[in-house]
Amino acid sequence: MEKNGHGANGHDPKAAAAALALGSPGHSGPEGGRKLFQFLGAGAACLFAVCMGTTMGWTSAANRLLKSGEITDTEYSLIGAFMPLGALCAALPYRPRRGQVGPQEHDARAQPHPAWMIIVARFIIGAAIGSISMIAPLYSNEIAHKSVRGTLGGFFQFLHTCGVLFAYLLGWAITGPSMTWISVICGCVPLVAGVTFFFFPDTPTWYLQQGRNDEARRSLIKFRGHDYPEDLLQAELDDIINELNAAAANKKTLKQAFTTKEAKLGLGLSMTLMVVQQLSGVSAVVFYAAKIFKSAGSTLSEDLAAIVMGACLAGATLVSLFLVHRYGRRLLLLVSGAACFICNVILGIYLLLLKNNGTEAMEPYGLIPIVTMSLFMVLFSFGYGPIPWTYMTEVFLIDIRGPAVSVATITNWIMVFISTVGFQPLQDAVGIYTTFFIFAAVVFAGSVVVLLFLVETKDKTPQEIQEELRRGRRRLCSGSA
Repeated sequence: MEKNGHGANGHDPKAAAAALALGSPGHSGPEGGRKLFQFLGAGAACLFAVCMGTTMGWTSAANRLLKSGEITDTEYSLIGAFMPLGALCAALPYRPRRGQVGPQEHDARAQPHPAWMIIVARFIIGAAIGSISMIAPLYSNEIAHKSVRGTLGGFFQFLHTCGVLFAYLLGWAITGPSMTWISVICGCVPLVAGVTFFFFPDTPTWYLQQGRNDEARRSLIKFRGHDYPEDLLQAELDDIINELNAAAANKKTLKQAFTTKEAKLGLGLSMTLMVVQQLSGVSAVVFYAAKIFKSAGSTLSEDLAAIVMGACLAGATLVSLFLVHRYGRRLLLLVSGAACFICNVILGIYLLLLKNNGTEAMEPYGLIPIVTMSLFMVLFSFGYGPIPWTYMTEVFLIDIRGPAVSVATITNWIMVFISTVGFQPLQDAVGIYTTFFIFAAVVFAGSVVVLLFLVETKDKTPQEIQEELRRGRRRLCSGSA
């Protein structure tokens, strides 16, 4: 068996491939072949993330039901909480095929009465989203050449933020107490995603796992282009085959597989990034955007304030797709963490002054929470927004990748549930300003972990990443190496 990522023909793809920049999606150089179909495939898989975004943004629009007296504060909190609860129940450790990503979202949001029907529907939707949030990033990772893996990995978060913004825009454009049309329009999104994704093949890795080698070759040709050099094509297939053979030759129980240093460090880092992503305050802000802006004494309308925040989130995530290719994961996480820490502290101080001095005295500074949270969203989107979804698919070998990604995804949804359910009680107990100081402390702790332990994965093969994890080497500037 060949080692160090060499194929069976002894060819070293890293040495042979030209060191070319990302360029346009249609770039046809040897490094990764044509990129267009890789971009389209990842985009199609991650269209389901739009469903995830509309489901989360829908909660902010549903605030009108609370205002009209159709639901209580407790019911509103449960509506927000049961979606992530369904998601974490669905994200169980298994390795699905690509075809299991589909229009599974049975949307019942058009029924506003009684509240329990909305809560049950949110749980069902959450179950579909839980599967999507695990499968779509895996699919993007398995079709991507290492030169664009970070960019394609960010598609999931970008389209998620587009879904959130879309729901905010619907909430602003469709007035009145009813949520019927907002729910119907949001319910059409998974249908569009399912039809689009139907036309894309399974990943080469999945075909090889099933022993369907000819189909694996055709799939890789589809994603790399028909003019992709045969030696590089074969080298990629050989790398996957060698990894599968190594996993089969050293077959271990799942518990044994997670006892290696690289597996434990990779899992710990993936889970840490998911914890910080959600306990940075972002989910609470998304779910309770309207309440936060109102409690901050902002003069901007609640709907428009939410739209501004959503636009910042989506726009910055789009920019991050290009930044992650150039600067890597580690540097962007450090910058993002530092900025989110500062924003949380500023917002906490502002809200403390608001409590002590009253709305009238702070009226000249009413834009501070909007500017601060918008800046938070921009800088969050550069690092802790997209990178955890990418990183969790990069740091594991095939034999444990599915279960490990499941654990990381479950961690994410547990944190979403905790932040959603716990935000209001925590705010009531210690004040909203202290709540944001707690978010700041979480981001600070996460940034320390990134600084000390996180291994850069930019432009590295799975074998190279495993070697870095095994050595435990961390270099501050490795993201630009």
